[in-house]
Amino acid sequence: MRASSVGLFVVAAAVCGWFGRSAFSEDAPKGGMPTKAEMEKMMETLATPGEMHAWLAQPSGAWDLAGKMYEMDGKTVENKGSATFSMVLGGRFQQQTLSGEFKGKKFEGVGITGYDNLKKQFVNYWFDTMGTAPSVATGQRSADGKTLTLTGTWDMPFGPMPFRYVMTHKSEKEMLFAAFGSRGGQEFPMMEMTYTRK
Repeated sequence: MRASSVGLFVVAAAVCGWFGRSAFSEDAPKGGMPTKAEMEKMMETLATPGEMHAWLAQPSGAWDLAGKMYEMDGKTVENKGSATFSMVLGGRFQQQTLSGEFKGKKFEGVGITGYDNLKKQFVNYWFDTMGTAPSVATGQRSADGKTLTLTGTWDMPFGPMPFRYVMTHKSEKEMLFAAFGSRGGQEFPMMEMTYTRK
């Protein structure tokens, strides 16, 4: 549940009396429930885009894609496409819209990446035409601000499979994306993609 939704739920619950008359009183005791003013301030802070959101905005614009995907037998399939990045919902989330071809078939994908001010981590949701379930991953940016590493687990027919995404900002005009899967504790490459700004 998003922080803003939690805030609305708490306020609504207080109005209904679920937390009692003094739950949000201006003189609530220290260590107890925050006052209404304190709660509103916290929610405002959590909802405000900051440094990490500004970092997510850097790739905004159109990009050409060129890369390869690794198949189970070790062979690779080259692919090309294009992607557009934009910030949505008041600069709170980065949206990537991707299109291209894979083995002669049209491929489309949409990614939403944000930075959770409460949990202090990045979160990514990826949707594409190769499946009906989203990919969900969380992670951190490197100290030098060049690399974002995200990890998650896919639910596969043969069981859960851990994965790792790495997006490296090489320059203002080039980014590298790599995806890795894991089986039996052994990691293997799945995809490499170079983004070149148009």
